[in-house]
Amino acid sequence: MSLLALNTSIPHCVKLRYQILLGFFPFGMMLAPMGLIFEALLLSERFFSHFDVNSIGYVTADILISSLLFIGVSLMISGYTIGWVLNSLISRYIFNWETQKIKSVYLKSNLPKHWLNSVGESYEILTRCDSQPLSFKISTFIWGFLFFSIIYAAPTIIREANFSIEVALFNLIIWFIEGSFVSFLVRFFNKIKLQRIQ
Repeated sequence: MSLLALNTSIPHCVKLRYQILLGFFPFGMMLAPMGLIFEALLLSERFFSHFDVNSIGYVTADILISSLLFIGVSLMISGYTIGWVLNSLISRYIFNWETQKIKSVYLKSNLPKHWLNSVGESYEILTRCDSQPLSFKISTFIWGFLFFSIIYAAPTIIREANFSIEVALFNLIIWFIEGSFVSFLVRFFNKIKLQRIQ
């Protein structure tokens, strides 16, 4: 049993239309803070354009940028969480689901059978189906793209700095390696969870 929000079997076992409906609010609200992050970086760029960086120190500038990134990632995680809370509220007050059904679906991933495709015909299959290769690739792409966009691409665009193909490729490789590492951790802990269920 696992939280639906953390269930990596969804892309492999749930029908596409339900994947879209389930992910609309969580991923939409997770990406919404990107605008705030860009605005914060723009404000910091305006600040640095009026003050000599040497006068405030590069360490202070690094702390400011790191703080902005931390706040941005925290807002993205919060948005993802709030999105799933909205899903449960919509299920409760618009679709009139009972509290027990909401707990079963969102807290235990016990999905209605008509949500599942031919692979995930039941909750038993959903929690055990071999979706690791697909989930690993998707997770690696998502994490790698987010890291690359937030930490390298967005600041470079905002500073209006010249793009270097060598530097861009280097950052792309580094952040996708980081994304694969995060995906590996998710896969590892999910495997342990399934072993406990079995």
